[in-house]
Amino acid sequence: LDSSDNPSISYHGGTNNALKYAAWNGATWDTQTISIDGGYYTSLVLDTSNDPQISYMNASYDLAYAAWDDSSWDLQIIDSNDLVGSHTSLVLDSGGHPNISYYDLTNRVLKHASWNGSSWDTQTVDGSWGVGIYSSIVLDSNDDPHISYRDNTNLALKYAAWNGASWDIETVDSDGDVGPHTCL
Repeated sequence: LDSSDNPSISYHGGTNNALKYAAWNGATWDTQTISIDGGYYTSLVLDTSNDPQISYMNASYDLAYAAWDDSSWDLQIIDSNDLVGSHTSLVLDSGGHPNISYYDLTNRVLKHASWNGSSWDTQTVDGSWGVGIYSSIVLDSNDDPHISYRDNTNLALKYAAWNGASWDIETVDSDGDVGPHTCL
């Protein structure tokens, strides 16, 4: 929701393979096509100026990012190491910089990307085989990321938190087939 409580939605455009964006202006939905290069697994946040920022997987299976700069969309490829970028979750830190959790399908691991002010930093959060789908990210009061996600190999719910030097990883629940569709 923007500062006037109007909703915005990022989504895949279906037949034209597009990343699309819709925003309610108070009377109607304003929709636009951002890119015709995919738009899967979108995650949307609005910055303090109500400008949208979106993480997504493009048609080349790259982790991609789109940000509105008051006149046009700035499109960036963050990680293009084979098949990456699904199950994205996006949040902004206190400085307005994006942090994204996502799944690396090639290596079957959970990854994290963050904008440091001049470039993207990417790292593997949990390198265990088959972890990282259905990720959800939040930042604490120190702007340190916390991520919930599914361990698909062990059918478990996991949690990772950055402690300032490394990732602390825990299994939250492994009783049966648990962990899909997390929200933190």
